[in-house]
Amino acid sequence: MKLNELYEQVCTKKGIEKKLSELYSQKSRLEGKINLLKSKYDKEQKDVDRLEKVSLSALFYSLTGRKDEMLDKETREMLRAKAEYDAAVFQLDGITRDISRYVQQKFDIKDCEEQYEAVLKEKLQSMGENDENILKMNNRLAESEVVCRELNEAIVAGRKARDKAVQADRNLNSADGWAMFDVFGGGIVADAMKYSRMDSAQNIIYEMQQELSRFKTELADVDIHTDIDMYIGDFLRLADFMWDNIFTDVAVMNKIQNARTKIFEVITHLDKAICNLENMEKQEKEKQSALKQSLEQLAMEKDIQ
Repeated sequence: MKLNELYEQVCTKKGIEKKLSELYSQKSRLEGKINLLKSKYDKEQKDVDRLEKVSLSALFYSLTGRKDEMLDKETREMLRAKAEYDAAVFQLDGITRDISRYVQQKFDIKDCEEQYEAVLKEKLQSMGENDENILKMNNRLAESEVVCRELNEAIVAGRKARDKAVQADRNLNSADGWAMFDVFGGGIVADAMKYSRMDSAQNIIYEMQQELSRFKTELADVDIHTDIDMYIGDFLRLADFMWDNIFTDVAVMNKIQNARTKIFEVITHLDKAICNLENMEKQEKEKQSALKQSLEQLAMEKDIQ
């Protein structure tokens, strides 16, 4: 294998190690969160079961005429806990798959540093000054090509997350229209359409969270301003707004509108992040072009000598 190809593998392996570090960190935090959410979900399920069965508390609520009301409240809380738990499990599955993929990629080039050092040592023994300059430039070019590839992967991940956010907003926009219709007496059809769109938006937001996690992972080995990492981390906690204390048609409509505001913020921040990454990619390609010109010049000088 050529020296520049080995050096590119060395740079790639370093990038993979940074991504794995970020993924393991995300996995650890998420596993802790899932344990807490599972306990919460189990508790809420027990509360529902307790009210549905014959018990002292169920008898008390029956006698006071509040059993249906309390059961409805406990059911909402149980559904919310389940939605939060399902979202976290969905996200963890994606992270686990990404870890497996990067572990395999790292294994495939596990000996690249040793191979590079061996080939480099052999090459340096028979090199003149110009040859050494060419070697250094070739290494910088290989490193730049890896940076460009990592930037492109981050851009693609950011665009996928943005696409999911736009899809979620479309469903929320439709749900908002049906919610408005429902407030003014839309009836059972409006209710059905409204909650159908809300369910679709919720599922897409789960997928968006997964794409945001991948975007955050791709940023791990990209030298970019840290506020991007910060707000991406914030928006990983975006889902599960739908099951939070929905009581009236107006409350549902307000919740949908608040969700759309959050989604708009996600899209705005992603647009800024993607734009920054695209500018960095452009600068890196200009750097590659300059390096190639310098290499051509050195090669020409070497031929003249």
